[in-house]
Amino acid sequence: MTDAREIKTLFKSVASRNPDLFLRGPFIALKPVGHLYKGIYIDRTLTKDFYSPRLVVFHLFDWWHNIVPKESGRWLARRTGLPGGWFHSDPVAAREFIEVVEADALPFLRGLTSLAEYYELKLSTCCIPPLLASDEFAVVVEVALGDLDRARRTFARIEPHYLDIAGASNTVRRDVAERLTLLGHHLMADDRAALATLLHHWERESARNYKIEDYWQPTPFPLENQPA
Repeated sequence: MTDAREIKTLFKSVASRNPDLFLRGPFIALKPVGHLYKGIYIDRTLTKDFYSPRLVVFHLFDWWHNIVPKESGRWLARRTGLPGGWFHSDPVAAREFIEVVEADALPFLRGLTSLAEYYELKLSTCCIPPLLASDEFAVVVEVALGDLDRARRTFARIEPHYLDIAGASNTVRRDVAERLTLLGHHLMADDRAALATLLHHWERESARNYKIEDYWQPTPFPLENQPA
């Protein structure tokens, strides 16, 4: 399995030329961090010499806590197309990692600054197949965007699943249920101030749990920049 030392080596290979990067665990991330946490996740495999980098972008104002949803990321492919993927012991792969990150990954990540663009991107590429999971993602971002009518329609589809919070199957699901129920309460009351406060609280909580407070820069949501 890829260890921390090897991940640091990969990070240093690109960070020396790209000062807007920082490392948190296996995540090479862009700073400053706003509503979106963006970077390259070095997925550890059972084979020590082998690693799988992928692009990951997700919003902080949600129920993630401290779990990087790497499954929603796109694999970074080698330019040579050589079979077998990425190996630490392969000097060609080491050079290709820098090339792919600088030519493909970073321009995409730096250019993705709009929540609206992120919303459309995630809806079209989300790897979580159940409709419920997609709606859980969508409703929170729709609120942040200030599209409250659309958010109410989305919430109406998932609300029946959260009427019995105590019946949720595990702690994570109960927490999601409680958060979505609270979001729905403010959403149905059309309380924009309460919604903004809730999203800022979740984002601050995530920044603390991910230990990225030094890089996080809180900013208003589109919801707050619209007339009431």
